[in-house]
Amino acid sequence: MSNWTEWLGIESIHDKAIRNNYRWPGVYKIRLVDSERNPIKIGRFLTCDNDGIIAIGHSKSVDQRIKQFLSAIHGKEFKHSVANRLFLIIYISNIGEHSSTGNSKIEFAALRLKDKSEAKWEEERLLKTCFKEFGELPPLNGALPNNHDFDWKTL
Repeated sequence: MSNWTEWLGIESIHDKAIRNNYRWPGVYKIRLVDSERNPIKIGRFLTCDNDGIIAIGHSKSVDQRIKQFLSAIHGKEFKHSVANRLFLIIYISNIGEHSSTGNSKIEFAALRLKDKSEAKWEEERLLKTCFKEFGELPPLNGALPNNHDFDWKTL
C-alpha cells in the first residue's frame, strides 16, 4: 500500500499544481494544528488523540473533497455533511482565519488507493481503528460505516 502524503494546509488546495496531485481516489485525514504546525491534542472518551484528527473520509477524487471542505470553511457552499460540521465548529469556536488569536490551522493528508471501493474499505478500517482506540470517532465523523463483513478482530 502507498504512503500517506505529507500534511498540507487546507488552503494549499487552491494551488493548481497541488490540486492536480490529488486527483485520485483515496482516504484523507483532517487535523487541527497550532501556529507551529504541531497537532492540537483532542480529549477523547478513552484517551487523548495526540494527532488532532478531526475527520477521516474517502472520496473518488480527494482534491474535490478537500475543495468542499475549503468552501465550507469560507461559508460558500454545503455539499458534504462533514464539511457542514466543520463550518459550524469554525463559526462557533473561531478557529483558523476567524480566530481572534489566529493560531489554529487545518491540515489534510491523503492516501492514494486504486478505486473508490478500496477507499471506502480503508475509511471503514481507519474509523473502526479510531473507535477501538479512543472509544469514539473523530469529532466531524457522524457514524461508523455499516459494513457487517468487516472483521473487528483484524484491527
